This record gives sequence, structure tokens and C-alpha cells, in this order.
Amino acid sequence: IDERIMMQEGAKANAVIGPAEIEKGFQTIASQNNFTADQFKGILAQQKIPQKTIEDQIRAQMSWSHVVQTVLS
Repeated sequence: IDERIMMQEGAKANAVIGPAEIEKGFQTIASQNNFTADQFKGILAQQKIPQKTIEDQIRAQMSWSHVVQTVLS
């Protein structure tokens, strides 16, 4: 539910999160866990976690960050 709200608020604030930003976020998460992006994708596949799940979480977080920055500006 929280991610849905983040996305809704991001849409209201016209936050557009492109594929390159999602990939960069994905690489950042992988790096923080001492993996390459490809290794991280492999682990997700082994655990049967759709990559889209992580991408949606990244998109929601980035959208929310945009909302917060807009409000504070």
C-alpha cells in the first residue's frame, strides 16, 4: 500500500522516472549488497522474485523523493 501511495503522489507531482534511473537504482542496490547488477538479477531469479518487483520499489522510492524535494523547494 505504501508504494502505491508513493506512486500516486509522484504522479500528482509529475515525477517521471525513466528506465535509466531505474537501472541506476538497481545497480546501486546491488552494489550496496556487494553484488554486480547481473549477480543480483541472478539471485532474484534463483529466489523466484520477479525483477519487476524491485524495479517497482525503486520507482516508488524515486517518485516519493521527487515529491519530498518538490514540497521542500
